[in-house]
Amino acid sequence: MESKINFTVPTQLKNAIEDGCYNSSILLNGTHIKIPALKIPTENMSNFSHSINGISFANKDNISSFILSPSVEEMKVTLKMPSIGFKETKVGYRHQEKSAVIIDIETPICILSISIDRSLTKMNFNIQSNDTYTNNQDAIKWIDFIIGSFSGKTFFINGIKLKSDVTQKKDIEDLRKAKVFYETIRLIEMEMNVDFDVYENYSSRNLFNALCVYHYFAKKGFIKELPKNATITFEVDSRDPQNVPVDKFSKDEFVMVKCEPLGNVELNKKSFYIPFCTTVFMDCKAEKVTKLDEYKYSVTMRDESPKCTIWCTDTKPKQEGNVLNLGCKKIS
Repeated sequence: MESKINFTVPTQLKNAIEDGCYNSSILLNGTHIKIPALKIPTENMSNFSHSINGISFANKDNISSFILSPSVEEMKVTLKMPSIGFKETKVGYRHQEKSAVIIDIETPICILSISIDRSLTKMNFNIQSNDTYTNNQDAIKWIDFIIGSFSGKTFFINGIKLKSDVTQKKDIEDLRKAKVFYETIRLIEMEMNVDFDVYENYSSRNLFNALCVYHYFAKKGFIKELPKNATITFEVDSRDPQNVPVDKFSKDEFVMVKCEPLGNVELNKKSFYIPFCTTVFMDCKAEKVTKLDEYKYSVTMRDESPKCTIWCTDTKPKQEGNVLNLGCKKIS
């Protein structure tokens, strides 16, 4: 069977095709992998024809666009990273983009794309996270390999020794948070006797929920990074003898505590009830004090520390003299 496709496009579009420029993507059959493609609307063609064995099947009048994509080769890929004892064999899909070879691999937690320069001197990684995964131990194993790859550790693809020439620092930070998430899910299942039927993948919200659930059960606090320039604003009534005198805010450092009802926390399609979430800011200084009226002031505090501590408890914090009782720990 002889299939022929002929079309004519302007010189600029012809150059884009020859240079391997893409403006769209197509889903590879039977996978979640997307391959880059160039979509050409019929208005950008002066003619188009598709024939099989000399019989015409399509022309410009009965199509809306034509999509070009690089050829894809299915291959067996064995990945090894000796420094962490990692070895896995998966199906990979290889295609070429300009001077680089791209290998896409479906892992249990994401699609891992490895871009390798033909000279084997330059390499980059990209990941597209899955919405869910099926095995938490596999998730931890694969996130260790991905962190190592992004960090510049030596690994092997089908026996070929490779090492990334650039560490992708921001990506590594997010990947390490993902590892904390998977490890926290493991702790919940092991120590709380919880069995999840569904594993939703890492996100900042899922990580926070997992940390709340585990540390509420363990009666421990956990550290959370603060956004840059994070502040707390509240009102002070100088007539209340329990309040700190306003002039002290501009002179002293304070431990600030914020307590909020938490309620039902959703994690992997299960619901966990946690009454209160208390955030402790350990190194606060006044950034701004604004007089609202004769007695009331608005105070904006900034935590000089880049991190805060979060406690999930059954009760609100209670001041007992110079000691703050958080329900599971006392701070003096």
